[in-house]
Amino acid sequence: MCTLLIASKYEEIYPPSLADFLAVSENKFSKLTVLEFEREILQTLNFEVTAPSAYRFLQRYRRLSMPCNDDEVFFYAQYIQEVQLLDASLLKFKQSEIAAASIILATK
Repeated sequence: MCTLLIASKYEEIYPPSLADFLAVSENKFSKLTVLEFEREILQTLNFEVTAPSAYRFLQRYRRLSMPCNDDEVFFYAQYIQEVQLLDASLLKFKQSEIAAASIILATK
């Protein structure tokens, strides 16, 4: 239940309240127990619940390097990233490297 609570806080615009989660679990846990487990899980993960995707890097690189925010180049770079997902041998590269390579290819 704690992981569901963490995920809902991360993904939802309006996450369900802790009281809702406790009600769904038929009050098998106390509020304090759930909050302690949530803290323990997040500390174990060092609060790293996500990693930036190549798309996020692409958006940042677009703002930094693309002249006049060229939509055609950006969308082509996006397409290159999507095709890259089909090739498992490219998993060894960092997401930032994939984004940079897709921009370079798109501008060529």
